[in-house]
Amino acid sequence: MDITVTISDETAKVILRKAGEQDMGLAALASDLLEEKVKEEFSEHEVSTGRRNLWKMSGMFSSGATDTSERMHEILYGEDLDPAQGFGTDELKK
Repeated sequence: MDITVTISDETAKVILRKAGEQDMGLAALASDLLEEKVKEEFSEHEVSTGRRNLWKMSGMFSSGATDTSERMHEILYGEDLDPAQGFGTDELKK
């Protein structure tokens, strides 16, 4: 199947350079990259159900901070927390 894809100039430069390094044509490299990305991102089950693989989501929202559990009280209570309200977003103070 033939498709037309528009990419940024920066991406085009990278693909052209990589195609030259791998002694491949631009279309062949772009096709390989797209094939790999689709296989990586979408499994058959995921495509049929619309659900994302949970393993692929691991670490997706990681901040990189490794001491958050040790700093729990500092982080949670460093906010302007009303103990009667908890962590809700409704403002009781007016």
